[in-house]
Amino acid sequence: KTFYLFLISCLLLFSCSKMESIIPDPPVVIKPDMEVIWSHNVAIDSTEGFITTPFIWNENLIYSTYYYQEGNTIQSRNTKTGMLNWESNDVRLGNKSINEFNYTVFGDEIIWENFNDLLNISLHDGKILQHERVIDAWMGPRCSIFNDFIYTTISDKSIQQENDFLVRRNVNGGIWDTLTTISKEDGFTPFIYTPTGFVAPSGDSMLLFSVGKWNFQESKGQSDYYCLLLKDRSIKWRLKDWDKEATSVLYPVIYDRKVYFQGHHSIYCVDIQTGIEKWRFVMPNPLEDTKSCHLIIVDNKLYIKGKNYNTLRCLDPQTGNQIWANSDLGGGTEKLQYANGMVMFTSHYYLCIINGTSGKTIWKKKSPNSNGDVNFNGWVPIEVNIKDSIIYACDKQKIMAIKMQKIE
Repeated sequence: KTFYLFLISCLLLFSCSKMESIIPDPPVVIKPDMEVIWSHNVAIDSTEGFITTPFIWNENLIYSTYYYQEGNTIQSRNTKTGMLNWESNDVRLGNKSINEFNYTVFGDEIIWENFNDLLNISLHDGKILQHERVIDAWMGPRCSIFNDFIYTTISDKSIQQENDFLVRRNVNGGIWDTLTTISKEDGFTPFIYTPTGFVAPSGDSMLLFSVGKWNFQESKGQSDYYCLLLKDRSIKWRLKDWDKEATSVLYPVIYDRKVYFQGHHSIYCVDIQTGIEKWRFVMPNPLEDTKSCHLIIVDNKLYIKGKNYNTLRCLDPQTGNQIWANSDLGGGTEKLQYANGMVMFTSHYYLCIINGTSGKTIWKKKSPNSNGDVNFNGWVPIEVNIKDSIIYACDKQKIMAIKMQKIE
């Protein structure tokens, strides 16, 4: 009897231990690869569409739509929910489509050039507050604002004009004032590009700008760089034929009393006061064009990426020496962004986030809408919300708010 009781006890213990062994482990919570906070179609009546040049104003994300069909507009979305605040097609002025979204922001208005039309547009509702058309001339196509004035260029009717005029007008309207005239020289037609304003320690205001020059007979381009003193409209210095490859439409960047010009494949650092070149960096690969994607300078580091090449480079802005390069990122980049120690941008296939100090890749992600399609070519330039650590991106289908990664 004692033996049978012992045997039954053993069987019970064995069965209990076996039952314990087959109890499943608690489920593992897997953090999503890309945390999409909200997602909406860009185009109201189409599954395809993409955005250009987005920017944040207050709690709103503003951008121009550029659908695969005529009828592009300006849209405003709530940054928290992605819901559409307003959409304006008034800016087409009765035309089938609009120009690139060449704008600058002043207060609660967009100052925008659309071919020969200069528009003041309310950021509250997208309504046109002021409209000026330049007649019998070629205007822009880009403008900038400095000291409450709009700066742009006006030339004559021909694309092979003899003169190009740098002009300004008060933001709220008035007469255009000609600041300087650049004339055709040595067979090269001049094109003045967007100026950047700077106030010197002496209190003098000046404009830094590049002039792209094109010889139509020889199909050859090159660039001059200028500094204009506004107090007497005089040219303080000029670097003639400094970039001999082609032209760049990008405005110069000012940092630590130096101005940085982007040529076709080169970066030039110039002392603002003297016009003396401090250093130049020539991109090592001929495919690394520097004429389309703006360099950025943050925390004494200069970041540059050729639009159609796969390498992001970090330079010392004081010396031009390369600190690091990351060469596995893809091409098609039009805009660099920086937030929380990270450089962010899109290439054709990927949304990339790079450690700004080490150059190591934190993220290189395809769109969550790619559905495994290796040829899904979607991402377009992004905007970042530093305060809320959000990336706003579009993949030619949807516009999304994506939670920003952190540096581990």
